Amino acid sequence: SNAFVITSSFTYNACEFPSAMAKIFSLTRTAMNVAQLGGPWLGGTLMEKGGFYLPFLVMGSIQILIALGSIFTLPHPDPVSEREHLMHTKKKKGKASVC
Repeated sequence: SNAFVITSSFTYNACEFPSAMAKIFSLTRTAMNVAQLGGPWLGGTLMEKGGFYLPFLVMGSIQILIALGSIFTLPHPDPVSEREHLMHTKKKKGKASVC
């Protein structure tokens, strides 16, 4: 699942922020590394306080809330501009990116 998160976040960021790729990449990697650093500590603390199921209950609930929130906050793709982008990249010979 971590490979899916990394791949999808890199792809989304490349499509949404093509002019600030380095900055967005560094911010997302920093957030992921801080989460990986603090995750075991938080999980261990939750397990000590509430048993084996509490870390899964807390983190699962947070993930569901974030997923529901992102449904309403992420921009919807514009099919017309996507079609125009695809037509433009097909005209070019060589590298083509589909965002």
